[in-house]
Amino acid sequence: MMNFANPLVKTSGYMDLAWESEMVVTIVVQLAGSFIATAAVMLLPKTAQGKVKGLAARMTLETTKLLSFFTDYYSGTHKTLKMNILNSTLTNMREDMQEQNEKLDSSWWETFDWGNRGVVRYLMLSHLKMLTDLERRLSIMQIAVQNETFDDKHDRAMQVMKPDMMELAKAIGDLLMYCTLSASDGKFSASEKMQVGKYQEAVEQAREQHKKTWKSERLRQGALSREMRQESFFSLELDSMSRIVLDFSEHFTKEQPQPVNIAFGYLKKLVDIKKLHSDSDYRNFIVRNWISMMLAWWWAVFGHRFNTAILVNVILMMTEIPGNALIMNLQKLQALVLGSLSGVTMYRVFSTCWIVVRMVKTGVLFFYVLFTMFIARYSPEFSTVGLLLAVQGGSKL
Repeated sequence: MMNFANPLVKTSGYMDLAWESEMVVTIVVQLAGSFIATAAVMLLPKTAQGKVKGLAARMTLETTKLLSFFTDYYSGTHKTLKMNILNSTLTNMREDMQEQNEKLDSSWWETFDWGNRGVVRYLMLSHLKMLTDLERRLSIMQIAVQNETFDDKHDRAMQVMKPDMMELAKAIGDLLMYCTLSASDGKFSASEKMQVGKYQEAVEQAREQHKKTWKSERLRQGALSREMRQESFFSLELDSMSRIVLDFSEHFTKEQPQPVNIAFGYLKKLVDIKKLHSDSDYRNFIVRNWISMMLAWWWAVFGHRFNTAILVNVILMMTEIPGNALIMNLQKLQALVLGSLSGVTMYRVFSTCWIVVRMVKTGVLFFYVLFTMFIARYSPEFSTVGLLLAVQGGSKL
């Protein structure tokens, strides 16, 4: 009961416009609470998809740094301790990729791939797949760097190759980072596509220059020189990474998916209009069972005070083949009766509230469902009977 309507509460000064009156205190508290609640609602929620975008940018930055470092380190003249630091960076990148995979799975439940958010999730999945391939190739390049002896032939070759290799690594990083940032909103504008084209052209030019320089240097050192096999392998992996990033950028800009209304699409699949017009047996099944359910609904509402048991039994009796309806329904009816009878009988036996009786009742329910589900799974002929026995008897028990 409200205080102003409670005869046991003194209401003198209750409605006065004063700070000590209960009415003013109530209004102030309600206004403060409403303001805090409104502010809390207006704050942007932390979503898995928001985390996905941040992880994508961070992994791209880590990939770019690792590629530049490996290229610079390998084209050097001696080993340094910096390699140990970058090994931990590669490990952190693998952990981020694992977290990214989990966040992408969680983001599906936020929007069910509805509209533009579904496009963003699709692009981030493609981005993660591409980074997984790049990470594998970075691991191979890491092995090549760790096993390099930095001999005289390597030093002479890298003095010629280093400018072109670093330029290619920089072009790959610029294109990869720009595509990642542009894909975060699920849309590519005309200006963004133009800028991507410029970065693609820069990668292509750096790639061709790298091929040309390495080909001439390899011929000068000896095309089949054993000492230059590891350098050839490193250059091949660098070129493969440029190809992967180029394919990724073209896939983003030229084959970009369009927002799809997933929920509306599934709703349209619920009713197959073409099948209703062309398949007479299917149409007969729909009309016949719809009439049965409407009659059962009318009987449940007006004759049994909204008891849904009749309608549920009609649904359990549904069959798609008209000629098989009588035989199947006789089996289903037998299963419904036996299941209800056995369930009610066991319920009567174990209806007391003693702890021992409840434990026995739990065991009886377990073995009853086990036996009926064994019938449903073991015998194709009586699978429906066993299933109905389990449902009806178990629910009653």
